[in-house]
Amino acid sequence: SDAPDVVRVTGVRAIPWKSYRAMRAAMDAYANYRGHAPDARFSFGLVLPAGYKLPPNFAMRVRTPEGLEYPVVMKGRLFIPPILPDGALDADVVTNLKGVTIKIGTQIETPGVPAGMDRLGDTRLACQIARAIRRVEDGLVTRLLRPNHCEKQTSDYWMTPSQPADGAELIDGERRMTLDARTEGEEMRFRIPLQDTGWSDNAVVFYRYKNPYEGRSARLTFNPRD
Repeated sequence: SDAPDVVRVTGVRAIPWKSYRAMRAAMDAYANYRGHAPDARFSFGLVLPAGYKLPPNFAMRVRTPEGLEYPVVMKGRLFIPPILPDGALDADVVTNLKGVTIKIGTQIETPGVPAGMDRLGDTRLACQIARAIRRVEDGLVTRLLRPNHCEKQTSDYWMTPSQPADGAELIDGERRMTLDARTEGEEMRFRIPLQDTGWSDNAVVFYRYKNPYEGRSARLTFNPRD
């Protein structure tokens, strides 16, 4: 049969596989909080197994519970799903790939940010989008108990850079601050003061990478760990 398979998204840091509702929540969060990054480009993106390339005939659609299907326009591995009526939020994302595990992440990038750095406003926006996705998955009790890393002053937000680094600084004009770090396994993570409004959205995180920076093309972000 040529019927498309449901996109199976694995791992708690990715958008859940039955994901149209989560994608809509992400798009709503982007609209509500884009003041942190008014010039940013926002997309969803596919992450495929190592060495796997999308076939030329790759197709993705959103399928409603009633069986209606809406095409998803792809730009390489990036896409924005169509806006369906609120009554169709339980739709599935489907694809014609067979037997391939796919993750779906989000990409937020403001043009002009120096290579290898993260803009604080982009990270604040990414946090709100990730929080909106998590709240789709959470039950009522979890939703009430989960700390708000994006806004609560007493909550820490830890981020792993796109490639290994042994240090990081926050830079905002003439102000600089060395970021707290901790090691988890082989990863060094850094505490980002998202909630501190004393640091502007235009502040940037400068990482001391262990190896020369390899570029930020198509970097995708998944939900930060608690």
